[in-house]
Amino acid sequence: MFSVTGFALVEEAAKLNWAIASNSVAPLFESGQIWAPDSKFAEEVIEECAAFPYGDNDDLVDSMTQAVMRFRQGGFINHPEDYEDEPLPQMERTYY
Repeated sequence: MFSVTGFALVEEAAKLNWAIASNSVAPLFESGQIWAPDSKFAEEVIEECAAFPYGDNDDLVDSMTQAVMRFRQGGFINHPEDYEDEPLPQMERTYY
């Protein structure tokens, strides 16, 4: 896997990072927070996810992972076991 230019090493490191990222969204699928419509495209995505990281292609896995991570960061998807922050105490403010 090592090459003179180092590109093969960078490629393997990138695959490892995406494997970690895709594993980070797996609990959302396991908890049933994300569902797949009954369509051919959804089946292709599911098959590619099942073959990841050993499959030939990973474009759909990358896209799905980025989308789910963005939805989670935006607060559109929550895991049932997420920690809920305690509300901050309201400070009394004096205005001029």
